Amino acid sequence: MDADGQNPHDISQADGGYAYLCPAWSPDSKKIVFAESTPGGMEIFVFDADGKNKKQLTFLGGQNTQCAWSPDGKKIAFQHFEAGDDAGSLYLMDADGKNATEILKAEGPLEGGRPAWKPK
Repeated sequence: MDADGQNPHDISQADGGYAYLCPAWSPDSKKIVFAESTPGGMEIFVFDADGKNKKQLTFLGGQNTQCAWSPDGKKIAFQHFEAGDDAGSLYLMDADGKNATEILKAEGPLEGGRPAWKPK
């Protein structure tokens, strides 16, 4: 929709289940990253701002949610939980989904909250 709330339109391609959770705009406003349920868990996807060119970025299994773009748009941080593990981890990957790496393992339950980047 427009910033004033006018002209809303659905760009989703949801097939059921949980889709388009925790969306986040890329810094250049050209893409949206989000979490969506898959047979293996919740994975991270991205598509163009008009809903086209949907691409799965993670294939980690478990629960991957709460995405946040780096200020330069080159990286995406997100939360990852293995089945039965409520501690969770903070992951970082390239914006194209490559090089997903655990950068911090929580020492106790991790609850909500999107990762945040230090401004430029």
